[in-house]
Amino acid sequence: MLEGNGFSFTIKRHSGTGANSGRKRSGRPKDTTESEAKFLRVNSLRDRWLTGQQLQACRSTQVLPSLRRQNKTERLAWAMKHHHWTTEDWKKVLWTDEKNENYGTRLHNFQ
Repeated sequence: MLEGNGFSFTIKRHSGTGANSGRKRSGRPKDTTESEAKFLRVNSLRDRWLTGQQLQACRSTQVLPSLRRQNKTERLAWAMKHHHWTTEDWKKVLWTDEKNENYGTRLHNFQ
C-alpha cells in the first residue's frame, strides 16, 4: 500500500507528464552499443557461470593500422640517435603512456 506522500507524488507526476515513468536522467553514457549489449545479454544467459573477464574475452582484439614508411624512418632515426645512451641516461627520462583515442568510433567488434 502506498503512503500518502508517495501516492500524491505519483499523481502529480502523471498529471504533469502524462506518464508514470520518471524523466530521463543524466549520467555517464553507455560504453556499449545496443548490439554489444544484446551479445553480452545472450551469452551471459546462455552460460550463467561466465565471469566478466570471460565475457570480455569474447570480444575480438583491436586491429591497429600499420606504420607508414615515414613513421618507420623517424623511429629508426630516433633509435640510432639514442643507441649509445647508458642506463643512467634512460633513468632520467619521464615515460608516459600516451595513446591516440578515437572518440565516437567503435574500433572493436564482437564475434
